[in-house]
Amino acid sequence: MSKNTTKPLKKEHAVQEVIFSLQLAEQLSSDTIKKFFSLKDVFKKEFPHFEELKQLVLQVTPSLPAANVLTNEAGGIPAGMRLVHTLENGALDWSIHVEQNMIVITCLDYKGWEKTWSKAQVYLQTLAEQIIGTSVIKAINLQYTNIFLSSNPDHYDLWQVFNEKSPYLTDNIKKTGSLWHLFQGWLEENATLNLRYLNNLNLATLVKDKEHVTTITILRQAQIDNLVLENLDKVMNELHDDLKKILGNVLATRMAKEIGL
Repeated sequence: MSKNTTKPLKKEHAVQEVIFSLQLAEQLSSDTIKKFFSLKDVFKKEFPHFEELKQLVLQVTPSLPAANVLTNEAGGIPAGMRLVHTLENGALDWSIHVEQNMIVITCLDYKGWEKTWSKAQVYLQTLAEQIIGTSVIKAINLQYTNIFLSSNPDHYDLWQVFNEKSPYLTDNIKKTGSLWHLFQGWLEENATLNLRYLNNLNLATLVKDKEHVTTITILRQAQIDNLVLENLDKVMNELHDDLKKILGNVLATRMAKEIGL
């Protein structure tokens, strides 16, 4: 067995980013968007940076349809907002993004599932409460991006990260070199819960700053008729458990143990 030169992004885990989001059946109206703007005062301590997005309608010629362009400049129709928190060095660690038919919470300062989700849950539920009675939540999304770094530029070993017997890896990937990309998706039905799950698995290895960077991004989406907010915690925890199972199947046993799976 070759010496393990590949390590997770951080000492305790490999998580670069976690995205929690709600997908609505219809695009948010301008009036509903304006309701979200009031949250900049509610979240002022956690998210001191507020950005209002506008939708400008551009008419090129009378014979062509208008084009909608999102901008943060003055004027135009309210189209969304961003709330951002940054670290002392200026790096973004948490953000809220509301636009079109999406409510999105992004975390780049992962502290384990329980701490991270308990924090994101407060933001997500507070945001979702703004659309109760006017919009229907059709999907709940959870996406993890994990990063693994190899410090040995002369030797790339696929199996230091991945499980050779994983059904998610194709025969072609097993034969390729150190630069590759594999994207796949599949649906699962759950008749008991009346749910359908969409899964996207994106795997890739590239070279950056003389290091091999392996990225594993997994999205799991619960598609529902109309989410009741009281069920948000249960569904999100189930999505997390399912993502852990997929990641555990993808990773080599040694690497899975190293990140606590």
